[in-house]
Amino acid sequence: MNRKELIDYIDNNTLLGNIITKDSPTYKSLDYPANDVIIGSVEVDGLFLKKDTKNRIHLTYYNGDYEELDLGDCVDIIDARAFFINGYKRNKNICRAKLKHVSGSKVKSIGSYSFANSKIKSCSFPNLTHIGTRAFMGSSIEAITFNKVKHIPNGSFKWANNLRSFKGNNVESVASWTFCSCESLRSIIIPSAKIIKLCAFSDCKNLRIAEVSKDCKIYDTMVNKILEK
Repeated sequence: MNRKELIDYIDNNTLLGNIITKDSPTYKSLDYPANDVIIGSVEVDGLFLKKDTKNRIHLTYYNGDYEELDLGDCVDIIDARAFFINGYKRNKNICRAKLKHVSGSKVKSIGSYSFANSKIKSCSFPNLTHIGTRAFMGSSIEAITFNKVKHIPNGSFKWANNLRSFKGNNVESVASWTFCSCESLRSIIIPSAKIIKLCAFSDCKNLRIAEVSKDCKIYDTMVNKILEK
């Protein structure tokens, strides 16, 4: 299903009233907060999708069993907690935990906690410009490259213990606790960075390579120690 077909599918089902409501069996089967965010969505192969007033397609929640998921040019925004795995109810996330790779050529924004605790190892969003707080916190992500994201918010990769490398070609700022306790992180490349805040890389014991702008204001002691060597 291409983008036009998907938009038509969402529009037709919305007009017919074939959308998720509080009375839908699917709504009742999912745990909070997943059940509330899917209201008004249309389900397509485990993807809960809706369209906003600007004709942007949102992936509100994922409940599939893919190992690799290519969103193509169909999804513009991945909403908060869309791929989140509840650490206290992992037995209800067995299928979702199969997912190891996600890609999407049109994705421009991913919300807070969108991939938190997920088992994904890699993702590819070449046109991504925004990520929410704690987007990859506790995830199994191993390496990531952002081409257009300018700000990495608080706790984005906190406790992502499998993360080995991060590259942000246009990243200008890194918030506090962003990479806190990323035990496997060795390489960080952010050549356009203007500011790295306090404790951004706290407890990153294996960090060795740090490439940042010469004019960058660095308040993180870990990065300063590496650059001094």
